[in-house]
Amino acid sequence: ILFTDARANPVLAARRTATQDLLREGVLTEGWRLNPGSDPVAAQVGAALYTGAMAEWAQQWLAGTLGGDLDAVVEYAVQTVLR
Repeated sequence: ILFTDARANPVLAARRTATQDLLREGVLTEGWRLNPGSDPVAAQVGAALYTGAMAEWAQQWLAGTLGGDLDAVVEYAVQTVLR
């Protein structure tokens, strides 16, 4: 619902934004923990790309375009991210 109906509902839109902000911040925190000397701009760009990709992934899965086997979809996503 946060991804499919958020644009029409201001409360859901705010929650969607907050959820994406939390994901981006979590990615940044983990990235800096694993790579403390990384370039801050590169880290911000990477976190933004990851957050956007996860939002699109969720929308596509909800729309049914990724198939019905959630375990397989998650496995492919993890393999892609860990490359």
